[in-house]
Amino acid sequence: MLRWAGWALIAMLFVFLCGLLAAAPMSTFLQNNVLQFFTVREGTDAQRSIQQLFGVNLPANATNFHYANLGDQGYWIQFSMNPQSLNGAFRGSPFLTCVFPLVDNYRPTFDFYRMLNGTRQNQASWWQPRSANSYTGGECTGSDYKIFRMFADTGNPGQWTFSMEVVRT
Repeated sequence: MLRWAGWALIAMLFVFLCGLLAAAPMSTFLQNNVLQFFTVREGTDAQRSIQQLFGVNLPANATNFHYANLGDQGYWIQFSMNPQSLNGAFRGSPFLTCVFPLVDNYRPTFDFYRMLNGTRQNQASWWQPRSANSYTGGECTGSDYKIFRMFADTGNPGQWTFSMEVVRT
């Protein structure tokens, strides 16, 4: 009986040490691939997700909706609308907790490429703010420490493509 207890103790110690050694790589794997769900939506599903996230109704002239999120760590949205409607599109949003200082020819450094692996980037292939030649942009840190990065492709003066990244610090 004492012999079995000794073997059981050695087995438990072995399992404990294996778990300890694997904890660091596994925690990263679990965090990036299991615990943070990545969702991509387009069209009316994306429009509903964006309006629900921001707590606003977007103007009727907004079109071409795209939405992606990595749990609550990052959100990427994109849609098109005329520039006159963009100014007040998020007014009254409880989610957007800062004001953008928009600057012509300013392209924020987006975390999209750092936070998402190649497979996830391909799922959100519509995210292309690097391809614009004429643009305006800005960024701000919200009162809840989320970083908001806004970018608008202004190549078509009547219909801008608006992109926003929101990441937790």
